[in-house]
Amino acid sequence: MLKIVTKDISDFRDTLDAISSLITEAIFKINSNGIGLVAIDPASVGMVVYNMFASAFDTFKVEKEMSLGLNVGQLVSVLKRASAGDEVEFTSDGEKFTVVIKGKSKKKFVMPIIDMRENEQKVPNLEFFVTVDTNVSYLKDAIKDVNMVSDCAMFVSKGGKFIIKAEGDGSEVEIEIPEAKVNGEGTAKYATDYLEKMILKGGNDVRIRYSDDYPVEFEYVVKDKYKLQFILAPRVDTA
Repeated sequence: MLKIVTKDISDFRDTLDAISSLITEAIFKINSNGIGLVAIDPASVGMVVYNMFASAFDTFKVEKEMSLGLNVGQLVSVLKRASAGDEVEFTSDGEKFTVVIKGKSKKKFVMPIIDMRENEQKVPNLEFFVTVDTNVSYLKDAIKDVNMVSDCAMFVSKGGKFIIKAEGDGSEVEIEIPEAKVNGEGTAKYATDYLEKMILKGGNDVRIRYSDDYPVEFEYVVKDKYKLQFILAPRVDTA
């Protein structure tokens, strides 16, 4: 039996909204520590590793660990029906997943639990040589600028600076990210359509880790609330 209650659904909703742009369905593992999932997008290009801590909720009761297959997009749509200050309650008996929203009115949504083949996804053991700490708004603006020129962004860290640039059809763009704390040097390219999906709406700080022609990891952490990581494979030029 599961019962989770919160009067501030914003963090849970916004993180799941970002996740839903990458994956459609996922197995949510729920235990006394919180709610977690590890999933890969259908093209096997991007991965999400997510933990919403039990401390982020007002009430968090789970008798034993549960694995629930849910449609992430549908869950996000339900959560968007909650207004600021509404109480949101999640319950499940293992057969169905119920969301009750209590505000000016009381709304009850019942979602099916999807029978998914539970293939345990392992988080890869990656070794990064570049770390960049910056504000997510700068990253979001830079990707918009790059999209005007190309569908591929080049990350360049050198001399304590973090630069995002692109070339295409004779055009070029280069953006130096302000207020970035950079450790290490490296260059790699990534598809902008995936980068856009991995930018957390409403997020503040993001930690970016990558290496030369190597996957990139975006990490968002809010103490006592959640940890969200996206991992994206590089775009490697072939001869």
